[in-house]
Amino acid sequence: MAEENGVRDPSLNGGARDRSSITWSLGDQPRSLGPWSLGEAEERRHLKYARRVVIKVGTPVVTHADGGIAIGRISAIVEQIVQLVKKGKEVVLVTSGAIGHGILRLQGQAMLSSSLRSHLSGEAVSTEYIDLKAAAAVGQSGLMYMYDMLFREYNMTCAQILVTEEDWSDVSALSQLRHTTAELLSIGAIPIVNENDAISMRTLPVIGSGNRVEWDNDEIASLLASALHADVLLILADFDRLHALGSSGKAEPLVKYSPLAELVHDCDASGAAVGEAGRPPYESRIARGGLDMMVEAASQATTHGVRTAIILSGLDHGNIARVLNGEDVGTIFLAE
Repeated sequence: MAEENGVRDPSLNGGARDRSSITWSLGDQPRSLGPWSLGEAEERRHLKYARRVVIKVGTPVVTHADGGIAIGRISAIVEQIVQLVKKGKEVVLVTSGAIGHGILRLQGQAMLSSSLRSHLSGEAVSTEYIDLKAAAAVGQSGLMYMYDMLFREYNMTCAQILVTEEDWSDVSALSQLRHTTAELLSIGAIPIVNENDAISMRTLPVIGSGNRVEWDNDEIASLLASALHADVLLILADFDRLHALGSSGKAEPLVKYSPLAELVHDCDASGAAVGEAGRPPYESRIARGGLDMMVEAASQATTHGVRTAIILSGLDHGNIARVLNGEDVGTIFLAE
């Protein structure tokens, strides 16, 4: 059984899935929502007219490194979503962080439980391992409590929608997902989507070496944005932009994504690429595998009907408003 940092995931027996095997059909062929891209600058200016927005909030944004919920960051995101809804936009939120938060909660619970059992039995009881499926079940309730509490402050209602990988290939399930989401949006509620990790059969590791995130709902956000015919997909990470190897041999910020770009995950403060043991200047908690999945998700979204996808920082409290106001924020992916 795969283990990492005292955490075990019973779903990892199958090993990591081939990232190129992601299914994006959604029952349809790749489609276009209109003319070809107008170019990076013009597409950014047109973001203020986006009507349906899917926002994916990553684990490094939702939680601190120890698994505690980053209430300040989430509060800022909720406030920006509320303002978007007041402007007549439809917003769907895809959240991560349930497993990370659940691990923290279960570690505390296990410690209390083991102390009692040790006292009653007179024998030491191990608390070394936490089951990630159980952690997901615990963490999800904590996340939804937080979101519900924050949206209530603005007299707004949020709703939980849990999906699994199999739902995207089930025509009936996908149709119901679209219908339920449309009903919620029609009454001004905020659908909050997460993977049902407690029962998901997905085999890709969630947390990898160095407690870095390998899987973070990027694929789900991309599939959802396409299924709902969203105008834009925003993927909130813990860094400002993607970085690519420049002609100088150093990592440079990437304003517009190109499949020809040689992405750099780790680099020192000067921009020089370093090995896997190094840390990027923005201290990302996303592993290289997680970064690749994020880029693939953004690319596939723009291939399957979403006009624009942007990877940007969720640590900056005003980024959602700024990017949708046309400002030069994050790395943009265009439907080309």
